[in-house]
Amino acid sequence: MSYQTAMQQALESDQRAISNCSGGPGFLGGLKAVACAADRTTSQQKRAEAQSLQLQINQKQSQITSSQTSLITSAPSVLPPGCRPDGTVIAAAPSSLPTGSAASGEPTVHDVVEKIRAADHAAMPPAQRITVDALGASGRTTMTVKNSTAYELSVFFDGPVSTKLTIMPGVSQDVDLAPGTFHVAGRVTATDVLPFYGEQLYAGSTRYSVTFYIAP
Repeated sequence: MSYQTAMQQALESDQRAISNCSGGPGFLGGLKAVACAADRTTSQQKRAEAQSLQLQINQKQSQITSSQTSLITSAPSVLPPGCRPDGTVIAAAPSSLPTGSAASGEPTVHDVVEKIRAADHAAMPPAQRITVDALGASGRTTMTVKNSTAYELSVFFDGPVSTKLTIMPGVSQDVDLAPGTFHVAGRVTATDVLPFYGEQLYAGSTRYSVTFYIAP
C-alpha cells in the first residue's frame, strides 16, 4: 500500500509539473515556475521512496521464499495430519463442513475460481516448462509466478491441491503444487482490468514459469 501510494503521488506531481512548467508572462508565470520546480522535486522524492519500498518488498519476498523452501526440504519425523510422505497435501473437505465452504465464512479458492470463470475474463498467460527432472526423483511440481503488472496480484490454483498467492508488482514467487489438472485464476487490484482464467495440466518432477501482464 505504501509503494502504491508513493507511485500515485509521484504521478500526480508529474501531472502538476506538466501544467505549471508551461510558464507564462509576468507574475503568474513566476509563480508557475516556482510550483513547477516544487512538483518536480516532490516527484523525484516520491519515486525514490517507491524504489526504496520496492527493494524492501523484494527482500521480504526473498526471505519468505527461502523460509518456504526450508520448510519443504526439512521433512518432519512425524508427518502432520493430512500430509503425504512426499510432502503433498491430502485435499479433502472436512467432514463437519459442506464441500466448498470455509470455517471462517470466507470464499474458498474453488469458490473464487468458479466465480471468475463464470464472469467476463481474459485468457490465462500460458505456463512455460523450464526444467524437467529426468530421473523423477523429486516428484515435485514447482511453479514460478511473476507479477509484471503495476498492481498487487492474487493467483488461485484449484486442483489436486488448492492454494492462493498474493504478489506485489515486479515480484516473483515460487509455489509447490501437485501433478494434475488445475483451474487457475488471477486478478489485480484495479477494477478496470479483467481477471484471468484458464485450465492447465502440470506434470510431476517439473518446474514451470508463468508471467502475468496487462496487454496494452
